[in-house]
Amino acid sequence: MPFKRLVGLSITMPLISKWSTTHCHNLYVRLVRANPGLKSLSWDGSIANFVPILDPEAFAGLDQLESLTLHWWDGSGGRMALALRAVARTLTSLKIAHFVGVKEGDLDVMMIQDGSNKDGRGANSDDREELSRTLCFPALKHLSCELSGVMRLESLVGRCPRLESLELTIIYQTDFDRVAQGIRSSCPNLRSLHIGDDMHPERILPILQSCPLTPGLQELRLCLKTVDKDILTTILSHASTLKSLDLSIARCNPLGMEYIRRVLKAGQQLENFSLKVVRGKESDYMAGLTRERWECLQLKTLCLELPFAKASPNPIPREKRSQAMERTLQKRSRDVLALKSISNTKAAMGWLSNKTVLSQRDYTSSGSALQLWMIFRTVEKFKLKSLRSVTWDN
Repeated sequence: MPFKRLVGLSITMPLISKWSTTHCHNLYVRLVRANPGLKSLSWDGSIANFVPILDPEAFAGLDQLESLTLHWWDGSGGRMALALRAVARTLTSLKIAHFVGVKEGDLDVMMIQDGSNKDGRGANSDDREELSRTLCFPALKHLSCELSGVMRLESLVGRCPRLESLELTIIYQTDFDRVAQGIRSSCPNLRSLHIGDDMHPERILPILQSCPLTPGLQELRLCLKTVDKDILTTILSHASTLKSLDLSIARCNPLGMEYIRRVLKAGQQLENFSLKVVRGKESDYMAGLTRERWECLQLKTLCLELPFAKASPNPIPREKRSQAMERTLQKRSRDVLALKSISNTKAAMGWLSNKTVLSQRDYTSSGSALQLWMIFRTVEKFKLKSLRSVTWDN
């Protein structure tokens, strides 16, 4: 077997027949076992219409493994749990998703599978409790996990006492309270939380409320169906420590924009801010965001995707517009043209350096032009001199 001194390995199963896949899988198992010095392993077992069975023996002896990514496996019969146990002591990063056959309690079953009394009579309830305390991931700092109907691993969160970053893909059957309890009891150093898949705020509220305020979250990314006062208040409680905030909201309301504006006012350490609103009744989101001064003067990246009211199908004829309105429209047009004319060597505006990156998806709609103009004025008004990247869309 060649390649016996690898420290990093990424495996993707080829698109071949089931028989060939089994043969190929056995070769990969041999390759992994032949490299006990691996520090990083990414293993994707996905095959069309076939999910291979995970072999725990492949992980035996990987006592230096620090980063593990596993996607698309059959972990039934406690196989996934046994594989994790083999490398739990040294892992600092773990990403698992798209498993089948993993049931609630599998981790507990795994704890007592090879547990026994000294006289060989097998494990009793006292043994179970002792093993429960010892089986954890003592060095794990980054955990990315899919919690789905076929993968009940909520208790995994509570087994990582040094966890700093948590990324969850969840569904409505997820035991949110159990995840929250795991964070509250075992993750005092959590600094980063990502929760994907559009969720109603009341479902993920327990998880967010369980995050420690000291030292506090530095990075927060949420994907929500809507927002309410409780979730917004909880986000605001972390504003003073946040360095990165990424919110995707399917439907927002004026209350939501008010609280987000408060976060921008309180977030003096904020460096990256992204807000995406898919739809809503409020037509002027930018006005709501900029009603008060932003205090995030260290902001480096700004990304806004906000809906704008569509142009009227019967616009007011030029001859009927007031002179004041006409002057305003002309000024906005000049601002947009000025922003378009930025070159790589010389900034067209004082707050923009030659390192700043501007990106947009559409210059043509009136919504894009208006949003661009408002971003231009916002950055200028609030003196966001550290800004290096601006992205907008509507």
